[in-house]
Amino acid sequence: MTQTTTVPELIDRPPERGGLARGLLVGLFVAPWTGFWGVVCMVLGLLRCSRAAQASLDLWASGIVKASGVKLRVTWRGQHQPDRPCVLLANHQSALDIPILMTACRPTLAVRFMAKESLFKIPLMGWGMRATGFIPIRRESARHAAETFQEILQSTSKLPYSFIIFPEGTRSDDGRLQPFKRGTFGLALRLGLPIVPVTLIDACRANPKCSYRVRKGTVQVVFHEPIELSADESDRSHRDELVERVHAVVAGALPGDQRPEQPGRNRDAGS
Repeated sequence: MTQTTTVPELIDRPPERGGLARGLLVGLFVAPWTGFWGVVCMVLGLLRCSRAAQASLDLWASGIVKASGVKLRVTWRGQHQPDRPCVLLANHQSALDIPILMTACRPTLAVRFMAKESLFKIPLMGWGMRATGFIPIRRESARHAAETFQEILQSTSKLPYSFIIFPEGTRSDDGRLQPFKRGTFGLALRLGLPIVPVTLIDACRANPKCSYRVRKGTVQVVFHEPIELSADESDRSHRDELVERVHAVVAGALPGDQRPEQPGRNRDAGS
């Protein structure tokens, strides 16, 4: 059954021009800020101080959002259970998406990201991510991510976090929603957790791809109704149907300038 979505009222949108001076200032702020909290999170992660590590991550994310001049408007649709982990599948528009989504999830969900493996090689930041539950993935190998998840599931009686995945695989060049990769959904199905589509709106205007510009304004985050999969639906044979379903939900909440050129149709980008 397809979920119906509506485009939220767009208010205080980031402008389409300017933002270079702010971008340079944010760049100068982010490096030491991330280095400091990377060390803190690494130490707390190694000491298994999970609550303190979560608070540190929240401070890191909210600090970057505030420094960027970005305001968040967060909408939750449907029933979300804070004590039940889920897989959140979000569109990817900007370099600010990770701190934006981490801030938007508070206090409803404790989240971690599946992030490209190269980020974990960055001193301090990468060490802190690895110590606090973030998962490195190789874009060319969905199996690698699946094996990492299996290790987590085997080492704990309960998955401690919800995980956010960007099924487009990379940031959109122009802010328009791209096709989703099937491999991401194979992993989500294998975990057997509720799937929550997430729509980011106007992050591409606040921080365009391949640009140092950062523009003040409101970025909207819409958490859609969780998709509960039955035992019969949680296999690979239903993967393509799920790809189309989630893509349609995410696209349906986007404004016209950020929807795919052919709304409602996801052309598979491969696994």
